[in-house]
Amino acid sequence: DSGAMKFKGDPRRAPVVAGGRISEFFGGLFAAPGALAFVLRARASGHGEILDVAIHEATAIGGSNYLQVMHDLMGQPPIDHPIRYLDTPGIEVAADGLVAFNTNAGHMFRMFLLMVERPDLMDDPTYSAITNRLMLGDEWQKIVDDWIGTRSVGEIIETATELRIPVAPVHDGASVIDDEQLVARGT
Repeated sequence: DSGAMKFKGDPRRAPVVAGGRISEFFGGLFAAPGALAFVLRARASGHGEILDVAIHEATAIGGSNYLQVMHDLMGQPPIDHPIRYLDTPGIEVAADGLVAFNTNAGHMFRMFLLMVERPDLMDDPTYSAITNRLMLGDEWQKIVDDWIGTRSVGEIIETATELRIPVAPVHDGASVIDDEQLVARGT
């Protein structure tokens, strides 16, 4: 799972691991359709089946985003180096740590603009598409940093949660043991 660090995030910043046990997620994702089919057949026939899923292969396929296949279909030259994928906003630097956002849906991004006190950009097509924000580079990042960088992770999470923006703290080894969700699960 740590190999994802090579492909995610801003190359000008330190790498950060995405949360979750990605390999197990992909294994479950690939196993679910077969498991459902086996359950339905077992109910009808009274006989069960064994389902074998190779987590490594599922992760290799699911984690590739099929970039090489799409690249080949589009007639592009072969990919001979890692292609870095960047979300913005993504993992951002707060006054006291790192915080992660998911604004993949348009309404989430609009709420993010409201949170960073830039409602004037909500209807501006320059900012609505991630490709445009990436091209803006430092100009866009300054908008994010001016608000995020002056607030604590806790303050940002509280505000983002009120606006229904998916958000989470990015823990380090010292802080992860106190994470509210992990403590509640007893892990």
